[in-house]
Formats: sequence, structure tokens, C-alpha cells
Amino acid sequence: MAEWFEDMFDADYIQSYRRINQSSKEEVEGVIDLLSLTNDMKILDLCCGYGRHTLELARRGFKVTGYDLSSVFLENAKKKAQEEGLDIDFIYGDMRELPFLEEYDVVLNLFTSFGYFSHEENKDVLQRVARALVPNGRFLIQSLCFTGLIRNVINDGNSFISEDEGVIMLDKQTWNLEKNELNAQRKLIFDDNRRRDVNFSIKIYTLAEMLRMFHEVDLQLVDYYANLKGDPYTLDSKHFTIIVEKTP
Repeated sequence: MAEWFEDMFDADYIQSYRRINQSSKEEVEGVIDLLSLTNDMKILDLCCGYGRHTLELARRGFKVTGYDLSSVFLENAKKKAQEEGLDIDFIYGDMRELPFLEEYDVVLNLFTSFGYFSHEENKDVLQRVARALVPNGRFLIQSLCFTGLIRNVINDGNSFISEDEGVIMLDKQTWNLEKNELNAQRKLIFDDNRRRDVNFSIKIYTLAEMLRMFHEVDLQLVDYYANLKGDPYTLDSKHFTIIVEKTP
């Protein structure tokens, strides 16, 4: 039986999240500023999705590779890159099998693309990221944060409704306190009356837990923020952006 993340990320997802494309430029500008990126750096966009950040980085002249498990996403990204004449390598692969050894100056993991697996597998992903980085290479991760979600968002039975062009998305979210997991039952309703149900579960970490895991794989903290704009992180922050560095 396929795991939820093997089925969820397809053309329906792209349509459901079309609204986030508007923020891609601003998010990439934040990444560039926070990491002081230069055009000679080699960048890996880990879990690149359909390439909205990968493409934007390439448009600005950066050497970037996209890596993702969704063939639908990658085909979409490749088509867009070809249309724009962008030279980007898109690689199909599972982040748990990330094969690179000291190849990248920067690894990015954006838009809550972490926490899909068991704790041991999640930690191994971080170990593989560390291996992929050159000495003094940096990793930036942007994800949901346990503390802010508990304080502001998650109560059993919470429901969220969002509407984009051609689709309504309804999420009923619950929280598994024993596992620190966010569980969601999602219903998509399309303008042609097609309906689809999607369930997913993400392990959510505290900032302290993330920093502990980074330390265990020899990635040292550089800084952390509430978002890609560099705003200060607080207990009310529903997301964190953490930058760590590989020790020489």
C-alpha cells in the first residue's frame, strides 16, 4: 500500500495550491538574503515540488538542482524550465535515499516538506543532508513548529476552508499528542463537482528538538527565525526557519 505522500502530490495538489505561486518571488528573495547566496554556489532544492522556488532561483542565475519524489511535479517543473530556457537538473528520488556526498554549498527544504516519516527516518534525512553539503555548507529548513501550532491553531476537530480558482479545500485537523503528529482529513471539491478525499500525517517538532537532531548529525546552528523574511521567532510562531552549517 502506497504511503500518503506518494499519492497526494499530483495535478490536483498543484491546482489546490495555485495561490501560493504568488509568494514564490518574495520567498526566494528571503532565502537569498538569509543565506547571502552568490551565483557561484551550488544549490539543492530538496523536495522541490513542481519547482516554484527552483525555477525562481534559476531565473536569477543560480546553479540549482531540484529533487523530489513526485513524477507529476517533476514533469511539470521540467516543462516550465524548458519553456523558459532554464538549465536545471530535476532528479526523481526519495529524500530518505539522498545519495550526494559533499556536493552542494546550500540545501533548501521549504514549505513544510519535513516530518513525513518516523523519527528515526526523519533524523536520517538530516544525516543525508549533512553528507550532501560541502564543509561549511549551509542547510535552510522551513517548517511547521509544535509550540505555535499548539498555542494558536490545533484543537481536536478544527476545520479549515480555503478556496482557489476551481477548487475548494476543506481540512479537518486533529492532533496526536503521544506522537506529536498533525493528522488531517482533507476534502477537495472541484468546480466540475469532482470530489477527492486525502488523509495525511506529519510529525511536528519543537525548535529544541530540531536543534538537538541537527547537533547529533554535526550540523551547527547559525540562526533561526519565524519566517523567510527573518522576523524573530517567538512561542506564537506557527513556523520556523532554521539555518545550520556543516562543521569542517
